[in-house]
Amino acid sequence: MLRRDLSLQELFGELVERAFALSLRWDDRQVICYLTNLLTEFAHMDNLYRLRDLNGRPLQEVAEMLYYADVRLGAQSFYQEREVHRHIGDFTLFWTGVYPEALPKLRASLRKDHLIDYVKQGKESYGVAVRYRRVARGSPDVPTPFRELRGGDAGLVRRASDVGTDGARELRAVPQKSRRVVKK
Repeated sequence: MLRRDLSLQELFGELVERAFALSLRWDDRQVICYLTNLLTEFAHMDNLYRLRDLNGRPLQEVAEMLYYADVRLGAQSFYQEREVHRHIGDFTLFWTGVYPEALPKLRASLRKDHLIDYVKQGKESYGVAVRYRRVARGSPDVPTPFRELRGGDAGLVRRASDVGTDGARELRAVPQKSRRVVKK
């Protein structure tokens, strides 16, 4: 049973840890911390849709984000390209892992994301973010969260999509009082 006096960060931390321990049988503190921070950050919709086009309009589809994730198109620098790819990875992980039931709407036939596979694109974007981070650091070391988040069959994007419904069900079980904090 969860305590009622938890902060949003603590609540997500306990839920993520519980999902990993019980559903995935996987205990990687860096990834658990990364996901806890991601969920806390994305609890505010402004952060989920923080990327903007040149007119200041929020980018709400992965297809739009991809334009700004390429220095040959809309990205102003390689740093921006890496950060946009990281956000795409986070964005797709969030939707596939927490709210997989929203994917049909997000990928509806009249939307730009209709042909985008969120799991595949998430893995590819995390891969780009890892490569740019490695170049920026001048080291072959890849931070554990990115390595795990972009990994192949053992990767978190795959695992999250495999158990996403269970995780979403567990998050929906959060007491109503805590949900009000999320909506702000």
